[in-house]
Amino acid sequence: MKKLILLSLSLLAFLLPLSVASGSERIPVGVEDGWIWQIVLLPPPSGWESDSGISALAAVRCEEKFLAESAGGAAGRDVHFLKEEALTSGNVLSRLAEWRERKIAAVLSFGDGMDAALLAPLLGTSGPIFLSARGEGTDLRGEKGPAPFMFALDLFQDFRVAAFTLCAEETLAPGVPVAILGDRFDPTLDANTRCLTERLSGKNFSVSTYWIAGGGIDSFNMIGSEIMSSGAEVFISLAGTMVVRDLWLGSRRQGHPFTLWY
Repeated sequence: MKKLILLSLSLLAFLLPLSVASGSERIPVGVEDGWIWQIVLLPPPSGWESDSGISALAAVRCEEKFLAESAGGAAGRDVHFLKEEALTSGNVLSRLAEWRERKIAAVLSFGDGMDAALLAPLLGTSGPIFLSARGEGTDLRGEKGPAPFMFALDLFQDFRVAAFTLCAEETLAPGVPVAILGDRFDPTLDANTRCLTERLSGKNFSVSTYWIAGGGIDSFNMIGSEIMSSGAEVFISLAGTMVVRDLWLGSRRQGHPFTLWY
């Protein structure tokens, strides 16, 4: 959740870096006049030349082209994305000063959270805005609460555990049998499954846990049949959408509906 937008490399044949308006020479004028937002792009951990970097950049260029050709743009403005190299602890202060001098509107990071950790204590109340595309494991809060210039494009990685626990408390009676499905080969899903099992057990629910082995299973019908025969009233899947699809189809075929949370 921990996710980059993956596009086919064939997009690169026609998605070229965009020159805003009639040429790049108009960008300084647009920035000064306020009708162009400059947004810095920071690379994924594997760099811009990796598959992840190429896909992320292609997706951004596609959006840039769409906004430039649309009537309304982004809140009435054009957007110019600037590909830059990764931040380091040694250059973060000079980079931030440079961004402010260039009137950078925002910084979009495809990194794994290190960019957010470096910038969080420095942005203060003067920006620029920081957007984290993959920082689900990074705490964006400041010392006094949410940092005003720090945002994540996905929810914190533990949000599903907290949401499922709260929903169970509010909608299920104590002792209701609940089944949980996790993935032993995904460290995050494995940890979240164990955490959710512990939390629900502590709330006096009757919890049974089931496991899949990563992407090595083509069908989840057998696991679904086992879960349905266990008597669980609610099944919580922490695995992927393919699992949800198979379990839903299996329950319909067997005429054994049950509540599925995902």
